[in-house]
Amino acid sequence: MIVGVFASGCTASCERSIKSCSSNINGGLDRIVIVYNLNGEEMARYEGKLDLATEDGCVQFEYNGKRIIWYNAIVSIIEK
Repeated sequence: MIVGVFASGCTASCERSIKSCSSNINGGLDRIVIVYNLNGEEMARYEGKLDLATEDGCVQFEYNGKRIIWYNAIVSIIEK
């Protein structure tokens, strides 16, 4: 198992760090963001190159030149 990690050159944690760095440099990753209310009904959907930030129970990102901030919502983030 340890040999496999060294042979691949990068652990899963390392791969996530590389992806995060790439996202920061390139303005985000291609994603689908779906926001649901507490009843499970879809309230909003966003698709495109998004750079997300999460802090204190909110998700925020830029979409079509506008800052979007969702507080206390159920947010599903899917990478394309």
